[in-house]
Amino acid sequence: MAEFKAKKITIREEWKEYYDVMEYLAEEYFNGECYVTKQKYERKGMGIHHLEEKDGDVLKRDYKKQYKRPSTASLMYIRDLMKQFYTDPTLKDRTVLVKNIVHTRLDHKVYGVTKFPMDQRERFVEILMATKMVGRKGRAK
Repeated sequence: MAEFKAKKITIREEWKEYYDVMEYLAEEYFNGECYVTKQKYERKGMGIHHLEEKDGDVLKRDYKKQYKRPSTASLMYIRDLMKQFYTDPTLKDRTVLVKNIVHTRLDHKVYGVTKFPMDQRERFVEILMATKMVGRKGRAK
């Protein structure tokens, strides 16, 4: 009896699948645009921001620890996140699609609000205030 060997997936194939799933989620759940800048979805440079994290939520940082290869971590994360969107109807209300620069400013608050034009600043502050920050050990900040 011949042994079955799974075909190894290349890094390029992992990223392609990641961006395909991300594009689907952006169009299906977020109207295909950044919440703050209202810029249409681009294959690279967009991310999903969790306004509130609940126990059992799929979070990218958990996958970064588990997988050495960034493309594998991202792919496993987005696959599980898509499953969670199907099973958890509240997830859409607890997440927003944002450009990476917005996501960085939300997480790090470096320069933050002052770098945005006035029309984008209000939407940025809205999701900043709606975000419930959780520390590394799970304590609210």
